[in-house]
Amino acid sequence: MAFILAPLGALILVVIIIVALFFLVKAIKYLAINTIIGLILLALLKWLGVLSGLQIGLWDVVLSAVGGVIGVFIIIILYFLGYDL
Repeated sequence: MAFILAPLGALILVVIIIVALFFLVKAIKYLAINTIIGLILLALLKWLGVLSGLQIGLWDVVLSAVGGVIGVFIIIILYFLGYDL
């Protein structure tokens, strides 16, 4: 009986790993697209003059890379409130 359960358990483990990797790749793709859009939006707002007084530093880039579009909106809100990261 044990010789049947071991391969079955291994098969179930492989299926779980494949499903987990599928969702991980899907999430990484979403995060990468969100990061690229956030960084482009930050550069575009700086170029258009909306954030003309903002000196884009390391924390601005990190926040827009990690947060994406939401991170850029946080930077804009902080900029208009008078805080500079």
